[in-house]
Amino acid sequence: MNHPRLFPCLVLALVLSGCAQPQSPATPEPAVSERPPLVIIRGVRPADPADEAFRDLSQYHGFSEAMLIRELAKLENSSVTSPYIDLRRLVLLWLLGHPESAPRIEVLVNQLIHHPDPRIAATVSLLNRAIAGQRRSNERTAQLEAKLESKLAEAQRRNEQLTAKIQALKALEKDLQSRSEPKPEPAAASPSQR
Repeated sequence: MNHPRLFPCLVLALVLSGCAQPQSPATPEPAVSERPPLVIIRGVRPADPADEAFRDLSQYHGFSEAMLIRELAKLENSSVTSPYIDLRRLVLLWLLGHPESAPRIEVLVNQLIHHPDPRIAATVSLLNRAIAGQRRSNERTAQLEAKLESKLAEAQRRNEQLTAKIQALKALEKDLQSRSEPKPEPAAASPSQR
């Protein structure tokens, strides 16, 4: 049985017998998705109006009054309305600090303070506190100015009274000096007058 060809044939038979074994149940192929594949781009997000608004708010702080007025005019002339635009208006009006803007500021605060976006509500709440503090400060300043004006008027009135008293004393002094000075004696009567 020593055939030289027997060993390779045996190896071939074993290999072929391994291929002929029954296979395990086939796994189903995954179903093809009808959705397009999800593409993730890192670092890029869709524009969020809140992010834009808060970016603008942080820039407004360094603006001059003319720049603030220009920004406010842009918003006033815009046909776009949103809570974020109103938030920008509120901040611009507050930063300008014109007293005639107080009613508009109050209306905007009341509209935005209960906004569902917590960032807007929190920002408006902080602004409302700052506005209230500024209002209290302005009231205190007005009270102090009124007191100072009152004291200044009182000081001016006292100054005028003292000036009048000094003038009266000077007049009295002149009168007393004129009375205390010796009067020149009348010249002796001339013989012709006798």
